[in-house]
Amino acid sequence: MTERARPDDPQVRPPKKTTVGLLGIAHSVQFALEEMGPKRSLQTLLRMNHVNGFDCPSCAWPDPDPKHRKMPDIFSDALGAEFGFDPPREHGRNTVEAIRAMREGKVDVFFALGGNFVAATPDTQTTEAAMTHCALSVPVATKSLRS
Repeated sequence: MTERARPDDPQVRPPKKTTVGLLGIAHSVQFALEEMGPKRSLQTLLRMNHVNGFDCPSCAWPDPDPKHRKMPDIFSDALGAEFGFDPPREHGRNTVEAIRAMREGKVDVFFALGGNFVAATPDTQTTEAAMTHCALSVPVATKSLRS
């Protein structure tokens, strides 16, 4: 059994895998090949992060203009009218900001849609320690994987 990190003592260490640059691309391709095979991997990777394909906001690189991701007011107005609440209009936190906010006790509820947030971050030990500060954590699997 491994010793769990104390929430007040996050460890900074070199990552097990690189998530950016050429090594990050190599790890992504390797994972895709193992999970989907060559044909589906190529099709998926060619569709990612471009105008007419699957757009993964800030997955590989930060958006140059943070306002670019703002939902149009007409969408937020319709959502609020349909479900009887006032949707937030301000931007949320990116991954690093979210981990810092959790570590500082500024996040009460963490809701993750589609995946294992801790495993997906470059420093899993720090992320796991930070998440212990949340009163509630809700992971929602959108596909049956090994999350």
